[in-house]
Amino acid sequence: MSVERKETRDLLVESLRDLTASKTINKIYVAEIARNCSLSSSTFYHYFNDKYELISTVINEQIDRKLSEDDCDGIDHFFSCLYDVMDEDRVFYANVISNMEYDYPNHTFFHVTLDSKIRNIIVEKCMKEKPGGHTELLLQVYLAGITAALCSHTISRPRKKDDLMRAFVDTIPMTLQPMMRISMETGTSK
Repeated sequence: MSVERKETRDLLVESLRDLTASKTINKIYVAEIARNCSLSSSTFYHYFNDKYELISTVINEQIDRKLSEDDCDGIDHFFSCLYDVMDEDRVFYANVISNMEYDYPNHTFFHVTLDSKIRNIIVEKCMKEKPGGHTELLLQVYLAGITAALCSHTISRPRKKDDLMRAFVDTIPMTLQPMMRISMETGTSK
């Protein structure tokens, strides 16, 4: 990717993040994202298909950046990093979580984006072997619950971080436990 291309792309990312600080995501349009950083809509479409792809890019890049700064040595450590990403940019995430369902035909967009990202990282960095068949389904169900809990916490903050992290480890399905790397002292596997 050329420097100019990356700079323009970064302007669009920052424009979206800037706009989400003052407007709900379902009231932000591509033309406004482009105009906010002195670009045209056609320039926006050169980089992204729609605002949902841009939102996915923001999410993926923030998670990747956090993981590159803080290496993941177990599933609990990964969940802690993910919590930190969402907590550090809480306004953006709360806006997206709270307002996407009214604008996007498939209101699970955010969860699908986050679940896919989480699943891929967990399989790559936190599992001793790749899941398949029944274990893949268990992993998907488990991660859907984790994502829902993180989203709920991001919006309303009902739990302390340590309590959430312990709950995330304690609820790993028994079938998946031997496959997971867990770094907590009280974890069941390493």
